[in-house]
Amino acid sequence: MRLLVLIVVLIPWQTGRIALNTRIVVTYFSRRYRYCMPPVGIFYLVYSMRYCSFEGAKNDLLDYLSGKPALHSPVQRRFMPLHLHVCNVLVIVFPNLKLPTKMFEEVDKMEELYFAGGCLWGVQEFMKTLPGVVSTEAGRANGSTYNTSGEYDGYAECVCTQFDPTAVSVEQLMDYFFEIIDPYSVNKQGEDVGEKYRTGIYSKNPKHLVLVTCYLQAREDASKVAIEVLPLSNYVKSDDEHQDRLTLHPNDYCHIPKNILYKYKDE
Repeated sequence: MRLLVLIVVLIPWQTGRIALNTRIVVTYFSRRYRYCMPPVGIFYLVYSMRYCSFEGAKNDLLDYLSGKPALHSPVQRRFMPLHLHVCNVLVIVFPNLKLPTKMFEEVDKMEELYFAGGCLWGVQEFMKTLPGVVSTEAGRANGSTYNTSGEYDGYAECVCTQFDPTAVSVEQLMDYFFEIIDPYSVNKQGEDVGEKYRTGIYSKNPKHLVLVTCYLQAREDASKVAIEVLPLSNYVKSDDEHQDRLTLHPNDYCHIPKNILYKYKDE
């Protein structure tokens, strides 16, 4: 048992978010259900190694997009609550186990929009406080590479925003978004200048793009607005040092005034 726990602890963090999420499950089971530790530990090792493989992640994603039965897509897993990770483990370790479908409904109903509004530190800090927003992640949208190393590849700094459409609409999110940007500025927000600081809205859901486009066209200043609205063709999670940066380092630079940044924090 101790050896297994040691192996789990020493496995590199770079094995990916799935490995990290499953690591949480292993910790949970080891504390609450010690008799489950061996099968869950074995699953963790196998699953972590699998997700070091691009093919494994790609096949899961293709299954999800084609509508085949699957636990969840990699995108959904990123925001999955702990009890659903526990279910993932149970289903794979015990294939014949039947779980109530209601446990998965809360994840299936969530939607994602990607907001680019200048430096992502401030955008994430603002978006995470909004009513109806479930989770946020700092990242890069529509670049040409799939990692954060190397030269600039055309990406826009963005925040992947997962939200509950029954609690907040796309139009409402756009209203909030306009509070923190200069919609007329091109490749510049606050003191940050450059193509990566352009404003944009991206999504994998065509419906979102239609709603955003209609929202912008309905504005009286539509001809002046410099916000690009495009399908999300590429997304890369930013390095850990950029995740929740202003929450961890509240005195760091932010182009958004604090009275606006935390306007909805306590609502």
